[in-house]
Amino acid sequence: MNIKSALLALTAISALASPASTSPLVERDINPQYSAYAKCIQEAVPAFPFGDVKPTAEKVGECFARIQTGGRGKRSAAAEPDLQTSPAPVVAVGTSNTDLTIRGNDDDDVLNIDASPWCDSDKINDNFIWVTEIRDKAVDFCTILVKEINEKGLSKDGGVGQFVNLFTNGHDKQGHQLKDNVKVVATFVLKIYTPAGMAFETVKEVAKGVQGACVQGLKVLATKETGCTDDLDYYRPSKAKGYTGTGAIGGLLHILWKGVPFAALKLDLANA
Repeated sequence: MNIKSALLALTAISALASPASTSPLVERDINPQYSAYAKCIQEAVPAFPFGDVKPTAEKVGECFARIQTGGRGKRSAAAEPDLQTSPAPVVAVGTSNTDLTIRGNDDDDVLNIDASPWCDSDKINDNFIWVTEIRDKAVDFCTILVKEINEKGLSKDGGVGQFVNLFTNGHDKQGHQLKDNVKVVATFVLKIYTPAGMAFETVKEVAKGVQGACVQGLKVLATKETGCTDDLDYYRPSKAKGYTGTGAIGGLLHILWKGVPFAALKLDLANA
């Protein structure tokens, strides 16, 4: 083989070794990709998830109900739990962010996590965040939610806490590459119900454990084996290396007491 032929062969091998799509990353027009929940809330609060006006607890409950009539998203193949009679699973205490496990709980006096969340989609949005952004800050997010519920006080209809967090360290996959530092708006909602036949004093007592359940619920939603996520492969030209990561998808998860929904936790994501 002469020198020219060798160079041509080397060029062909290099082209195969690197993804074809290494063109410059661009700014794209923003499509918010609002979820069914967001569109439902916008009927009452058109600016949602932006602005200072928050939806009422009644509207949140209505929109939660609409999500559940649409099936369980990508987890629809999982067995549907009988919320009235089946023993509710719970995330084991002391598990790490990357090693969550599900176990049965024989204690009816604790709050449990539903096994199957309703997922907004089976694919991440154009702009997305890694699941670690949710798991690593789950305590902070739930502290804010529970604080708002406590400040408003529980009523006979329960209570709701909600806030919006703007992530500026999101990603946008373009071809094989990721554009970094894009904006993703995340809405966190925690709604406490008053199950039929449950005394209000009991509701207040059980609600004392909702922060721990909220934290575990967010971790479940943002864990591949249990929640609403999407794996993607991407390439970093600066490292000349390919990677696989897990992106977060919005979802709704029930927190159960004696097998009955006591609260609901919602993570909602949109491009910003």
